[in-house]
Amino acid sequence: MKTPVYLGLLFILLVARHVQAQQEEPDTLVRLETFEIIDTERPPQAYPVISLDRLEIDVLPAHDIGGLMRSIPNVNGIRKGGTALDPVIRGFKYSQLNVQLNGGQKIEGGCPNRMDAAVAHIDIDDIRALEVIKGPFALRYGPNFGGVVNMKTIQPLPQREFKINVGAMIGYESNWNGFKNRLSIDGGNDKVYFSLSGNIKKYGNYEDGNGNEVRSEFQKYNYTAQLGVSPFKNNYVMISFDQSYGRDVMFPALPMDERKDDTRLMSLDYKAISIGNNFDEFNAKVYISDVSHLMDNKQRPFSDTVVAVSDIQARNYGFRVEGSFSFGENIFVFGTDYEHILKDGDRVKTKILEPTMPVMREKLWNDAQIQNNGLFILYRRTFGEFVMDAAARIDYNRANSGEMKLVKMGNVVYEDTEVKSDYTNISASVGGQYYISEKFSLNLSLGRGVRSPDMNERYIMFLPIGYDNYDYLGNPKLKPEANNEVDLSAKLAFLGAGTIEGGIFFS
Repeated sequence: MKTPVYLGLLFILLVARHVQAQQEEPDTLVRLETFEIIDTERPPQAYPVISLDRLEIDVLPAHDIGGLMRSIPNVNGIRKGGTALDPVIRGFKYSQLNVQLNGGQKIEGGCPNRMDAAVAHIDIDDIRALEVIKGPFALRYGPNFGGVVNMKTIQPLPQREFKINVGAMIGYESNWNGFKNRLSIDGGNDKVYFSLSGNIKKYGNYEDGNGNEVRSEFQKYNYTAQLGVSPFKNNYVMISFDQSYGRDVMFPALPMDERKDDTRLMSLDYKAISIGNNFDEFNAKVYISDVSHLMDNKQRPFSDTVVAVSDIQARNYGFRVEGSFSFGENIFVFGTDYEHILKDGDRVKTKILEPTMPVMREKLWNDAQIQNNGLFILYRRTFGEFVMDAAARIDYNRANSGEMKLVKMGNVVYEDTEVKSDYTNISASVGGQYYISEKFSLNLSLGRGVRSPDMNERYIMFLPIGYDNYDYLGNPKLKPEANNEVDLSAKLAFLGAGTIEGGIFFS
């Protein structure tokens, strides 16, 4: 099943060789400290992009990415414990949002109740910038139903001459009763550059205004290693590895706590710029994300009658490739992306003082998998003070699973053998931004985003998943969901005094 990833790697190597052949000219040393190696957004664009940079992140009172996003208008978060807030944008949540890492890498959490949503696997101190695009308008980054969240991590950059930088931080947050530590090392020259970093967070329980203790403690550790190479002029390769660990993460709003969460993220990025007369830029990414998630109810009052332990394995791998071309004022971006999600999990119930059947094993997912192949195109044109975008994408989504069966006392009480599904989804958007003056601009965007059902909606088997106390059963034949939206917004900038932004939308 990994053939698409191997093809993606081969395609990267072929393009790199082609670019090298076109650039047989003496190298010129250029200072590149401010160049972003992985950045596929080319302003100006016709839809608003909200971005929080590192300086803004440092002064905001948040210790995770979900909490950080609550500082953005029309963005909130679902809190289930002391960490790992799950973002909500204009009422859209869960798989209605396209959450990704560094412009393409996807992460599938293990918990059915999303105690380890995608944003929970990245440490806030590793974030360089956070981008939020509201609405179904940005179609370059995968299926987009309600918005895109792009977590951009700190990455090493080429240097004019070899140097090494070391940074360290030790802190205590009294409001959250927690310690955090960070150590980072980065360096290199104009050809090879690297970074190593690690974070440790240990937070205790929270005490409310009435003096009641709320079980919200957690421990999280992670380390990252990145190696960048510029083999020849205007070509950049980045290899990234991130290993994170969650231990004893309490979620008082959920029926279980996270006992152990081990996550491994790997990616290979290639970027080439100024390739030919009209070929401006080429970007490619190959990635794999592994999550091993263990949770239990051992610290719940009812654990003296039934002890439940759930062990879930989730894997997500894929690639993304795009090329950008310009012809005068016309810009075209073509590309393709692929995502493959695999998920399997069991729940073991141990019944205390139950002599006939003390242990029961149940499937949460049975080797379920979802694949999505996408093709996209973006056209951008500037007419003086007016910028127009038109985009479209087509997705072929297919899913499959092992048998969905429930057996009690040796009897089959439920079985579904029709577990395959495949859909072809078409999304499109168009928008324009008019700069009335240097300080004032208006934006109008219209879009239709379509998404196929996720793992919970298709294949979860008899588990409460946060809506109420009832067990839920996935429907493999559930149809795709569409969002038709129109946005109208305005922005007024005051030199040295910030900006005022406002807008309305209908969905």
